[in-house]
Amino acid sequence: MRELFSWRNWAVVCAVLFCASFALGQSGVTNRCGNCVTTGSGTLTYGTISDTQVVSRQGSQLKGDPGLTYNASTDTLTCAGAVTAPVVGTTTNAAFVIETNDVTRATFAADGSTVTFTPRLLVPAGSETTAAVGFTGDAGTGVYQVGVGAVGFTTAGALRGYFSANGFFPSVPVRGANGSVGAPTFSFANETDSGMYSGGAGELSFAVDATLIWTVSSSAIIMAEAKDFHFGATTGTKIGATSAQKMAFWGATPVVRPAANADTSGATLGQLETEVNELKAMLRTVGLLTP
Repeated sequence: MRELFSWRNWAVVCAVLFCASFALGQSGVTNRCGNCVTTGSGTLTYGTISDTQVVSRQGSQLKGDPGLTYNASTDTLTCAGAVTAPVVGTTTNAAFVIETNDVTRATFAADGSTVTFTPRLLVPAGSETTAAVGFTGDAGTGVYQVGVGAVGFTTAGALRGYFSANGFFPSVPVRGANGSVGAPTFSFANETDSGMYSGGAGELSFAVDATLIWTVSSSAIIMAEAKDFHFGATTGTKIGATSAQKMAFWGATPVVRPAANADTSGATLGQLETEVNELKAMLRTVGLLTP
């Protein structure tokens, strides 16, 4: 036992430990010794560290961060406060970048104006009551997928309309500005001055080439000045499809088609006068002659 603890043996042990420590330090590999860490760039002492805290260098010590912990069983990293990261790019074009597998997935512009996703941003389908893209505190307002190839808009938890390959299908009234004769509310891509607009209270007006053609109200269809009706020259156009339909002109009270008076042959002058007067009465009834 006396030989085991002799100064010669201790000298050999210390020499071996010194050489091992020097070799590890020169190669840059960390060598833990007591409450210090020896590296190729110097020696750091340990601060307070728990089993789950993430360790970082703070001055001349390695310390655990109580606000940043790692759970090995669930493979979860937990941060108690805000997470900050250095920006990338120049001082005039800095941005925050998210990467996975060394591939950029999202880039946040330095001025906060845009977020660019690569290749695209995917969200759940959502529903009327829980929009896929919505607002804090208002889950039932936003955009969601109505079905395959259909995007819907919901407010207050109810579908208001959706787009599909076949068009837009609103479930509520579609309202536009009143418009004008030169800029109708509802017009066309290549005819922005032709369409429909509100000509006034209770009026629906139609314009072509920024010119009023007619106006529809609750009591009348009014043709604009200097506008004519043109009819086909092959089949023609009927005004009144049946004899039971009432019609009149120049303010007269509309009536059904008058019955024809009897034809005469070899009649006397008195009989002809009677027939002419009956014809004149018919014309006055429909407003074609002044009463």
